[in-house]
Amino acid sequence: MKKLLLLTVLFVGVVQANAQCTPDPQYTSPGIYPDSATNFMPAFVGSSYSQTITAVTPLDTTVEIIPGFPQTVPIDSIIIDNISGLPPGFTYECANASCVFYGGTSSCARIYSTTNPTIADTGRYYLTIDLTAYSIISQQSTLTYYYIDVIDSGSVGINSIEGHRLEVSQNHPNPVDGLTYIDFNSGVNTNVEFTVMNLLGKVIHRQTIKAIRGENRITFDAKNLDGGIYLYTLDNGNVSYGNKMIVR
Repeated sequence: MKKLLLLTVLFVGVVQANAQCTPDPQYTSPGIYPDSATNFMPAFVGSSYSQTITAVTPLDTTVEIIPGFPQTVPIDSIIIDNISGLPPGFTYECANASCVFYGGTSSCARIYSTTNPTIADTGRYYLTIDLTAYSIISQQSTLTYYYIDVIDSGSVGINSIEGHRLEVSQNHPNPVDGLTYIDFNSGVNTNVEFTVMNLLGKVIHRQTIKAIRGENRITFDAKNLDGGIYLYTLDNGNVSYGNKMIVR
């Protein structure tokens, strides 16, 4: 039963597989991408949302039906029973009507908005994902570590938690076809993770910035990116901020 608990963690990425999504081929090891540390990309007021998730589910797992005697058993399937806690106007889809996913497969999923978020929807939404895993026994489990931030991109984007302030300006120039700059103010000396994603949630660029207390600047070269809208986030481990970048 210990293994089935691990299995549910490995499988959360297939929660909303949609026939239109494509698994990211760079991922071959069992797991969910993005993982719980990276989490889902933020949503922005007035913009549509789509988060693609790639999941690689193993063929088998280890369970202890009799305590102290682990055994390897094949994974039959996992069923997504329900996903709750989504922002207003958000939903999910699976590749089949029953939301059944089988062991030994690489698949993808999608969470998306049916209506654009509004200012009234801003905030952090923690998701609750109810699963049933089937092997030689069945076990139900609930995952609660994923969340979606709905952000007002028209604001300056100031967040404060326990004094770890993070104030971030809009990248400039924007639109951009070469170098662009993102100025931010940190309340403490800390590491800040800077991430750029496309609208499908694929990470295009990620780096760790050694921020000092006070003013900091990130220089990002967008010359090799295709034209379109990208999302960038800054996260200091306590608060996060996101905004849109337009590449010409």
